[in-house]
Amino acid sequence: MQSDFIYNIITDKNEDVWAGTGYGIHKIQMQGSNPVVTFYGKEQGITGMESNQNASCLMPDGTLWFGTTKGAVHIDPDKELTLPQPISIVLQSVKLFGDDIRDSTYYDSLDNWYNVPYQLELPPKKNNITFTFKGITLSGSTQLLYRYRIDGLDAPWSDWTSLNSVTYSAMPPGKYTLLVECKTINGKEVKSLDYPFEIITPLHKTTWFSFGIFIVCILAGIGIQYMLNKRKQARLALVDKLRREEQAKVRQRTAEDFHDEVGNKLTRINVLTNVLMQKLGDVSPDKKRLIEQIQENTAQLYSGTKDILWSLQATNDNLYEILHRIHHFGNELFSDTHISFSFTGNEQEWQQYKLPLDMSRNLIMIFKEALNNCLKYADATQVTMEAELKEGNILHIALTDNGKGFNVEEVVKGNGLNNMRNRTERLKGKLYIDSKPGHGTVINLHFRLPGKQK
Repeated sequence: MQSDFIYNIITDKNEDVWAGTGYGIHKIQMQGSNPVVTFYGKEQGITGMESNQNASCLMPDGTLWFGTTKGAVHIDPDKELTLPQPISIVLQSVKLFGDDIRDSTYYDSLDNWYNVPYQLELPPKKNNITFTFKGITLSGSTQLLYRYRIDGLDAPWSDWTSLNSVTYSAMPPGKYTLLVECKTINGKEVKSLDYPFEIITPLHKTTWFSFGIFIVCILAGIGIQYMLNKRKQARLALVDKLRREEQAKVRQRTAEDFHDEVGNKLTRINVLTNVLMQKLGDVSPDKKRLIEQIQENTAQLYSGTKDILWSLQATNDNLYEILHRIHHFGNELFSDTHISFSFTGNEQEWQQYKLPLDMSRNLIMIFKEALNNCLKYADATQVTMEAELKEGNILHIALTDNGKGFNVEEVVKGNGLNNMRNRTERLKGKLYIDSKPGHGTVINLHFRLPGKQK
């Protein structure tokens, strides 16, 4: 109020309180929980600024009379008195914890009139801010009302109040805009201002930091998993190496024991049959044939044991040595015959392909059977073998003869074809036999090799 001396008080029909004071007449209204005081003076046509003691009256028509030192004043509460409207509203100050902001690193520039900082960016803990604002009218004595809110806090507008400052404490990090509106007590025109500012989000609370931590955790998890997998692979490789070394020792001992036990016994049987033939002298053809069959079977069995002993040697488990063994077998098989034999395609670099014992054994036996069939049944003059390694570690081996051929559909059993097919299945490969009477025979074997080993 403009004066502390109150000479009279009266309530109008709207229950608003009117007070005649030592300087003007004041109207007191309750808007929400805040009292709003409106001052009426010379600008509203009141000539006597000082009221008289107990000189106020409420008329039956709702109008009011006040006695002043310069005459009576008649006021109609239902009619608005002309009040100067605000022409502008300005922000007068921004303070941190009640003090001016002196650190120039917090802002870009200052207002020329009130030193209000522009583009204000505050650290996370500088979050107690007081804003002071003021509406400007043509008459500085006009009572103004304000309301405000912070855009970014999801807070509603405050009630209209004559207070022209507000303090926000413990504000969280974020980007905000102070919004303030100003009007007179009965004014319809509203002026407003907006003031953007920011409280910087701590690094550890930013989205990028959280995303970075998330990525780091993922990479760390991948790295840990990679290391665990590497350790597991190294452990498995060590176990596999020890297993292969132990298998090699077992194979070596088995080969030695097999040679000592079986090889010597077969040699002794062969020698004994020769001695028996000499002692019997002239015998019947049937008996002689039986002894010869014993010698032939013994020789075949001994030849078979040589293949077993060869396959048990750890140095012979690579593709090059296996194909070389088949080549050597073919040369020996056809050496004293009219059949020409050739083998092409075996490469030294194929030593890098290590084949398990059962795979190498099946591969050898397939082509031993096929070569024996060429010798026994084909009536061929030329036999060729060709090996080719194609994309995907697929090995192609073709055995071709220019013999008399046969009808594949009719030869269901015999000639070891079933054994060849069974062994091909163990290799997880495919066997193709192309033959026609009078056109020779072509046998193709395709199967996938294990990966290279250094």
